[in-house]
Amino acid sequence: MKLIKYIYLIILINLSCSGQNQTAFKNIDKAIQNKGRALTLEFRNESDYKVFPEKIYKLKFLKKLSFIGSDCDTRNNRKCYNIESIPNGLSSLSNLEELILVMNNIKFITDEINMLKKLKSLDLSDNTSLNIENLLNQNLERLNLNGCFLNKVPPNLKKMKKLKYLGLIGNNIDSLDIEILKKELPQCKISL
Repeated sequence: MKLIKYIYLIILINLSCSGQNQTAFKNIDKAIQNKGRALTLEFRNESDYKVFPEKIYKLKFLKKLSFIGSDCDTRNNRKCYNIESIPNGLSSLSNLEELILVMNNIKFITDEINMLKKLKSLDLSDNTSLNIENLLNQNLERLNLNGCFLNKVPPNLKKMKKLKYLGLIGNNIDSLDIEILKKELPQCKISL
């Protein structure tokens, strides 16, 4: 629960620091009605979606997408409203700079995230069965993997030379692996 409060604090800080002229929407349909102004969509998935809603792809100017799942333990097979995969088509949001997919049940990363050339910040915290071996987006500057139950540092992270921040709180990664990662990415602040 402490980790969840930490994540919300991070999200609130990010929201307060983001562009003041952006129109933020909390409802997908309202954002679509205002396509030209919808630069930010902050959605909390309490009971609506088990799959990623493809209608979001109509928001071509979207710069920030926050799609937070429901607060439940997906490992216990409880009924949760969380997306389970990153769908084909996400790469059509070519202006996306920040993607928050916290507390979902995403299992692996597809090439869709790697194809987002403007993406600078990615938060996948609390996706407890996440495999990030395919994450190869070289433009990322911020990556949060807090509470993902990772046991090792995937080798692909060492290739992300633009990373300035990496969140690994709540994982079970060996300290030797962390030291090696710090040497590979000396410009990156790693939170443990």
